[in-house]
Amino acid sequence: MSYPSIQTPWAKSPFFEEELTKYQLTPANKALVRHFAEHGYVIIDPEIDELFIVEALASTKPEFKNQNTNRLENAWQRHKTIRKTSAGPRVLAILELLYQRKPIPFQTLNFSTGSQ
Repeated sequence: MSYPSIQTPWAKSPFFEEELTKYQLTPANKALVRHFAEHGYVIIDPEIDELFIVEALASTKPEFKNQNTNRLENAWQRHKTIRKTSAGPRVLAILELLYQRKPIPFQTLNFSTGSQ
């Protein structure tokens, strides 16, 4: 699929509705883009095997403990499981859809516990 070169996510474009009608998006993708435009976020299934996620959590647990923190910056550089999770095909495809360009993964922020 080819996207326009406006260099602005659909959510920020003043031509959002017009642009949305130009592309043959599935109903699910259209709803995803619209939700992002209206709310500024989306929740997706990254389609990553649950056992792989368990492995990613296990590989970072010692680092959280050793650094006495609940936050790890750029763990993708040290943990292949985090890299594969954050740059999985489904994640990259959704980012490309939302931002209309190829994403370039460059940073991760991982937490041992949520904020709520």
